[in-house]
Order: sequence, then C-alpha cells, then structure tokens
Amino acid sequence: MQPLVQVMHLHTKPKIIEMKARNILLALCLPFVLGSCLEITEQVHLNKDNSGQFTFSIDLHESEPFIKFMSGLGSKDDLEEEFDMDMDKALDRLKNVKGINNVLLIQSDDELLQGITFSFRDISALNRGINAIHDDEKDETYFSLRGNTLHRYNTLDSEVEDEIDDQDLDLDITLNGKSFKGMLKSMAYHTEIILDKPVKRVSNSDAKISNDGKKVSLTHYFLDEQRGARSLENSIEL
Repeated sequence: MQPLVQVMHLHTKPKIIEMKARNILLALCLPFVLGSCLEITEQVHLNKDNSGQFTFSIDLHESEPFIKFMSGLGSKDDLEEEFDMDMDKALDRLKNVKGINNVLLIQSDDELLQGITFSFRDISALNRGINAIHDDEKDETYFSLRGNTLHRYNTLDSEVEDEIDDQDLDLDITLNGKSFKGMLKSMAYHTEIILDKPVKRVSNSDAKISNDGKKVSLTHYFLDEQRGARSLENSIEL
C-alpha cells in the first residue's frame, strides 16, 4: 500500500493539501495561544485612605478571525466554556477573601472580553484579591505602599515567551487580514493606576503619565521587545 500522503497528492490538488496542512497547524497552535490570552488589563483606582477598586480583564477581540476559524473545527465552544469556568472559579475564591467586597464579573456581548472587578479595603487586601484571581500557589506581592510611594512589582514570568519559539513567530498565516504572527506579537499586559492626586515621579522610564498627572500606565508586550515596557516594576511617588 502506498503512503497516505502520496495518495492525497495523486487525488487532491496541491492547494487543498496546503489548506489542510494550514488547518492542522492552526488547530494545534491556536488553543495555546488563545488560552494564553491576547490583551490583559489590570486597573487600580486607589483612594486617599488606601482603599479602592481593582479590575482585571482579558480581551480577545484582536484574535476574533482565528476564534471563528476554531469554531469551524469545533474548538471555540470548548475555549469559551473553559474561559467562563475560570472566571466563575475566581469569583467564588474572591467571595472568601478578607477585605474584598462588591465582586462582579465583566463580559462583553460577544463574550470576547471578560473580566472581574472588586473593591478592596487596603493594599494587603488588594494583594490577597489578585492572588485569588490567579489562584497562585504562593502568596505573590503585587503592590506595596511605603510612606508616599506606591510600588508595583514585576510579577510577570517568561512562561509565554518560553512556550512560543521562533518558528511560531515565523508562521505566515493570515485570516481575514489578521496575521498569526501579528496576533502573537500583539499579546500584551497593560497596567493602569489611577490616583486621587497627581504623582510626583515614577521610576520606570517606560511609564506614561496622563495630562492631569493622576493616571500611570505601562504596557508590556510578551513577544515584542522593540516596543512597550520590559518590566512592570514601577515606584510611584505620590
């Protein structure tokens, strides 16, 4: 019996073979990429008494063409179900965290943006709440406040960068004008810290301060070192 690939070559046009190979490749790669999320945003509103509001959201709109492609392979529903389940579990964990209240889920109509928001009593409660969202095995310190200086620690690791190698970035695949390579390189983590008064200075040179001086923003691109901040580490003097 001849090998299957030769039979396909004899009875199928090369472009169809190429399309099938592309579909298989996407089916293998996309669950990880989409599961890793595309655009993550954390926003902290800090009041004068150190209480505040924290919002964490995940936006997959940039990868919509690839998600629609996955729906044709029967994988979209599995992805959305896992997405919903993770948020529901985070909601349950947050309800039991001391100093946390007003916990709510966030979801856009098309379900491509989801998130969670809560009120925190102080910086310690904020850290406990973020740990609950991520379900960290060890207690991570995300923020600290010493005197008039608010510090955001760099808690990102290289897991995403390590799991996606150069071959993934070299993939030349496009769906509805969106390139797979471009989608990977646009994966970003945004931080926004909103305060009641203008900041005096920040330690991270990549941080952007709003015109009124009350909002500090940082963006880290997981797979594009040419733009954005290399680290989320930042000290904000109030």
